[in-house]
Amino acid sequence: LPGLDKGLADRRAARGEGSVGKQIGTMLSGMGVVATTPGVRRLVAYNVFVMMTVAAVMGAAVIWYEVELDVSGSWFGLAVAAYGVGAALGMGMFGGFHFRLPLPVIIVLAAPLYAVAAGIGVMWEAPWLLPLGWFLWGIALGPELVLGEVTIVSNIAEEKLGRAFAGIGVGTTMGMA
Repeated sequence: LPGLDKGLADRRAARGEGSVGKQIGTMLSGMGVVATTPGVRRLVAYNVFVMMTVAAVMGAAVIWYEVELDVSGSWFGLAVAAYGVGAALGMGMFGGFHFRLPLPVIIVLAAPLYAVAAGIGVMWEAPWLLPLGWFLWGIALGPELVLGEVTIVSNIAEEKLGRAFAGIGVGTTMGMA
């Protein structure tokens, strides 16, 4: 809270934080770290592509529910929630798992699972099947999310991780936008 920590402004100024311009510069330096680290650069490019695809699928799902099935938009909300629950469950399930395959191989093997899971509801035109499919899609994403974080942390110096994760967050969020 403002006024509670009198030394906060001084510490931020010493670290180069505080102004919006400096914050943007810090974030851009994080994107620079990401862009110059080969394994991380490929992972972030893939994640941006995935976010663009997920955004397109979600947009199409809204239209599909409203126009094709003529059902309540709450089914779309349930599908998105199911995807989030599935992704959290997938990360929990695979968080302590020992992977024998490298991340790129796992991504290539999981991609058909995403496609099938995302299309389950559409194939039979049943509104309740899309949340189920998206739940499975989220679970299939678990290994990728777990190994992605490990890839980033193991390839970037510890003192640059905060900036790198800020850059990754901006990149993937812009992919979703």
